[in-house]
Amino acid sequence: MGDRRKKYGASPDMQACPVETTLDVIGGKWKGIILYQLLNGTKRFNEFRRLNPGITQFMLTLQLRELERDGIIHRVIWSGTRCCWQSSVRGRWLVKSGCCKTSAGQLV
Repeated sequence: MGDRRKKYGASPDMQACPVETTLDVIGGKWKGIILYQLLNGTKRFNEFRRLNPGITQFMLTLQLRELERDGIIHRVIWSGTRCCWQSSVRGRWLVKSGCCKTSAGQLV
């Protein structure tokens, strides 16, 4: 999870609010975009780079590792050094449940 709690402090009641936990997992500029792009199937690292020219290699690596650590995406390795990324069940649920829906973005 991200560093939101360290930066802004934990909930006053010392229990994690579900919204706070969700923001820790998918918060940030790129994670929602990455999850949305994975709805169309698996992607390789350079595909993400082509789809998101504004993200640096370091930031993309960091975001993918955090999403993998939190169980939102999976890295699939084949042929030694080749790998791709795909949404986990939890990641697809997050996107489809409304956290990153396009219909909400179109209202703005």
